[in-house]
Amino acid sequence: VRAGSGGGAAAAFGLDVDRVPAGVRVGGAVVSGRMGERARAVVQQELADDAARPLQLLAGDVALSLNPLTSGLRVDVAATVEEAHSAGLFDRLRGLLGARRDVQPVANVDDKVLRAALTTLAKQVDRPAKEGSITFLGATPVPVPPQTGLTLPVNRALRAVVDAYPTKEFVDLPVEEKPVRSTDATVEQAVREIASLAVAAPVRLDVAGKTLVVTPNDIAAALSFTVDAE
Repeated sequence: VRAGSGGGAAAAFGLDVDRVPAGVRVGGAVVSGRMGERARAVVQQELADDAARPLQLLAGDVALSLNPLTSGLRVDVAATVEEAHSAGLFDRLRGLLGARRDVQPVANVDDKVLRAALTTLAKQVDRPAKEGSITFLGATPVPVPPQTGLTLPVNRALRAVVDAYPTKEFVDLPVEEKPVRSTDATVEQAVREIASLAVAAPVRLDVAGKTLVVTPNDIAAALSFTVDAE
């Protein structure tokens, strides 16, 4: 006995292979039973807001926003409907029995435009590593905490954005960190044990028989501290 073709089997079960199978959703839209242009219209309407919604990106401790419509990102409605429509005989039978299939929207990506947009955003992320330091406000030492260096790897960030669009609004981007040796604690320690003592009182100097008084403000103006791990 020779098995019949998929189309013949579908006909035998009363399945309309020209329509999107039962139980199929794209985003929140039910496209089951839709054909061609009608299915595309439903998907277009359902995904319009998501497709245009800015993506909120987080690269390390830097928050960014990316407008998809000016960054080479679009929803490929036709390809999304094609994906929704594609199902084998058993998937169509499962749909008739109440099974649900969620189809992810297909993104149309202009890599060149998106890479350029992310390269521009990278300028807000990339920074050198800075050890903690101490500045002075008058004669008062002010701790400056260390800052880890960051670099946004654009190619990996591009993949993260493409994977998220258009179903996710918030995207964590990969970053490469450049560590520092100092910590907030070592900076505070340097303030207490070195900088504060250095400006605690005037310094008197005997020069050629004369006494010069160097005030804490003068001392502070001449000092510069960079804190390391020690």
